[in-house]
Amino acid sequence: MQLQRIIRFIIITMAICFVVSCDDDEKDYNNLYDEIEKMEIKQAVLLANMWKYEYPEVTSFVDTKELNISFPNGRNLKILLPENEIYVAIAPYETYTHDCRVHYISSCEAELTESEFFIKLLRDDGTIFREQEIYSLKNGFVELWLPKNEEFDVEINYKDKSCEFVLMTYETSRTCITDAKLD
Repeated sequence: MQLQRIIRFIIITMAICFVVSCDDDEKDYNNLYDEIEKMEIKQAVLLANMWKYEYPEVTSFVDTKELNISFPNGRNLKILLPENEIYVAIAPYETYTHDCRVHYISSCEAELTESEFFIKLLRDDGTIFREQEIYSLKNGFVELWLPKNEEFDVEINYKDKSCEFVLMTYETSRTCITDAKLD
């Protein structure tokens, strides 16, 4: 009889702990939702990059129209990109890459993490749009905010290697560029 009471007590205690921990998770996800919902899109993307490592169960991706975030508690959020800008994540690589069209902040991984690159973007008319040193994030991607409906000739230099490609920022364009092989 005493053993049955102890077993019941343990089972009830475990059930209570499980329910309380679930409630805490639910509160955490609701707090995360509330936090990012009020942010401007560029800040929200930065936060989603941090969540990749702090809250890996939160899913986030950016297409040409919006940032999409899904929380394990079933809540979803969409934050529109600016009318005149597009987000692009580029993963320069030496050895390995992955096929991708839409950048999943929460899961895309690239080879050259936290590395320094020199990037140059030229407009169709040959004028320099951007020329700068830039660092890849912990996930190996370089993130850019670019004007919509344009094409750029891109040159990326890394140590003694480089790559060149054309980057388009149309509604049907990719937001995840993973074919920038450095030779």
